[in-house]
Amino acid sequence: RKNLEILAKVISLNERLILENRSIHDVLFSMIRWTGEEEKAQPGLYIKTFELPFPAFLLFKLMKNWARAQKLVKLGFPWFLAARTTKLYSSCSAFGVILIKEETNTDFLVAGRMFQRLWLEATKNGLSLQPITALPNLGQRISRGKAQELSQAHCNLIIEANKKIKDVFQVSEGVISMLFRIGYDGEPSARSFKMRPNIKFLE
Repeated sequence: RKNLEILAKVISLNERLILENRSIHDVLFSMIRWTGEEEKAQPGLYIKTFELPFPAFLLFKLMKNWARAQKLVKLGFPWFLAARTTKLYSSCSAFGVILIKEETNTDFLVAGRMFQRLWLEATKNGLSLQPITALPNLGQRISRGKAQELSQAHCNLIIEANKKIKDVFQVSEGVISMLFRIGYDGEPSARSFKMRPNIKFLE
């Protein structure tokens, strides 16, 4: 439980970054689909699958405009949001990671396949699962020198957060390719639209 609370507090940095960094904000909100019809027309992140309570949904919709988001920043809202999500994250049953040896395309492909199988098995057994991999991915961008959109202050926070995540999971070697939380949360109120696969066989 102590480790869960440590991880929950560390991962809540995600929400701060959404409000404090224009690039992260714009990428996230460009992927959000506000209605089922929108998602079917252009697949993305269906807002109802976030399972937000109605007041949080209204705030989230308010935050999609960067200028309004900055007014919330001046009011100290990122800290309030981080505190709320810390409580939410710590309510899960467990956190998990998937490690890879190196940052190669093959390693990431294998990790993705492994995570897909894990998620399907969890769903089959009535478990809810949420990927929360922004911090490890941002840490990889920083280590590769490809994080020009991040301020030095944010880089320092991300590096420190990833160090704490590795410490909790006792990761001495390898790369965290996926971070997730898992637990029992009942039936979801909405599901994402899934396109039929376009499978082609080569003769």
